[in-house]
Amino acid sequence: MEDYDFHSGGIIQLLEKLEKDFRAEKLDVDKIEASSLAAFEMFTQTKTDLVKDLNHKLEETKKEKEQAIADIVSANQRLTTVEATLLDDKEYTNELSTMCQHKAKTWDQ
Repeated sequence: MEDYDFHSGGIIQLLEKLEKDFRAEKLDVDKIEASSLAAFEMFTQTKTDLVKDLNHKLEETKKEKEQAIADIVSANQRLTTVEATLLDDKEYTNELSTMCQHKAKTWDQ
């Protein structure tokens, strides 16, 4: 019966050692994966927050631009009105000056 003795002791020990090494390596890899996942999620959140902040600033800038354009249009309208009034006043001043000169000539004669 010696031919049928259990001869696989070395193989079982090797498999048990491999299982132990595998579990230790899996634990290390799982820790690295968890760390990498946390870093990725933090990076993603940071970039998401940055995009939201930049989009908010963009919207504010667009509103400021629209207000600036409206202010420019209003200022141009006022400028046109003031220029027209100034032109009318200059014409009136020229007419008045001409009338005064004619009156002065008539008075001097």
